Amino acid sequence: MKTQIAPEGVIKNLDQLIAVWTANDSFTMGTEVTLKKLKDTRAEIDGCVKKVKDLNRQLTENTDLRDDCAALGNQLVVRTRKAVAGFFGLDSTQYSQAGGTRLSDRKRPVRKAKAKVHTPALDKAA
Repeated sequence: MKTQIAPEGVIKNLDQLIAVWTANDSFTMGTEVTLKKLKDTRAEIDGCVKKVKDLNRQLTENTDLRDDCAALGNQLVVRTRKAVAGFFGLDSTQYSQAGGTRLSDRKRPVRKAKAKVHTPALDKAA
């Protein structure tokens, strides 16, 4: 779940408040909010940010590894399929079973009719 609050901004704000509170020992807010609680919360947020950055690095690393493996696998598929086509022929059942499209199954090229050129001069002559 994406947060609307930037953790880096919260850390910056906590650092400012901790600095002010540390410089003014007489400041108090009651029992719920203490200087120790601010420092602990700041440390916890910092730890979470570091953990997320580490996990993102790991995800990027694993994504790159997956892409490299997929590229190698695709290269092997193409090379093997070409070998099957060369050995059994482009119109063979084996080539079709290997994932190729047999020559007899390929769509025949169809020529398109030339577009008629409209010339206004010829319309007047007729």
